[in-house]
Amino acid sequence: MEIQMSDFDMHHVYKKRASVLNKCHVIQIRSFNDQKICSCIYDNDTLYDLYKKSYETLFRNCGELRVEKYRQVRDFIPNEQYHVIHDIVLVDKKDNILSVPCDKNILFGDFKRANERYFIPCSRVPVLSVYKIYIVDNEAIEHFIKKRENQPPSVVEKIRRLLRCAF
Repeated sequence: MEIQMSDFDMHHVYKKRASVLNKCHVIQIRSFNDQKICSCIYDNDTLYDLYKKSYETLFRNCGELRVEKYRQVRDFIPNEQYHVIHDIVLVDKKDNILSVPCDKNILFGDFKRANERYFIPCSRVPVLSVYKIYIVDNEAIEHFIKKRENQPPSVVEKIRRLLRCAF
């Protein structure tokens, strides 16, 4: 599985185009706990709008959008339920993963055209363009941390422990 990260400036790749038609795309937002909620995004919406719509759709009544691309250490306990979108990813047919940047300058339509292979229609009705996006939120991060902690140590890890004790 290949992971592509795009945290550097990509404005030269996604050029804004004044489009007469502002096509509506239905996105199926999939979260870690098997929630599947549909929302709509237009070609002239930005990728930040995609994050915002995903947040509002998944976490209704939870305040403003919070995006943390990298896990941050917190030394306090939040006084309210804390929801964060760490990433939005797309998966192509070969299980390659593309991270969607949270950028106010890149239009969804331009990003879609530049990364066409990651936008696979999942609708049974050919007229609708329904695309799956996957949300990496707090629940997903916590699950993978617990899963990693509960895994038995690998052979390499056992050898490392042995070498640490031996010397």
